[in-house]
Amino acid sequence: SSAASDVYKRQMPVETKDEKLMFSIIRASFNQRRKTLANGLKNSELLHFSKEEIEAAITACGWPLTIRGEALNLQEFARLTDELCK
Repeated sequence: SSAASDVYKRQMPVETKDEKLMFSIIRASFNQRRKTLANGLKNSELLHFSKEEIEAAITACGWPLTIRGEALNLQEFARLTDELCK
């Protein structure tokens, strides 16, 4: 791997099973600001999870289904990503 990607990896403050998926989840959650996280992810063309899968992952993280994407930090997005990867 290149030196640039090594530097990037060192600076990445979170670990996740699927970094690409995490960035898609972040993008999807901010594409529709007024929506709950569950609805933003469900309506996104970037993601292919059912409403049930999304709601189960949010619940598994211990968050209310009414939570919005802007309420999550990077660590929490990584956690949600890992839940969705299960």
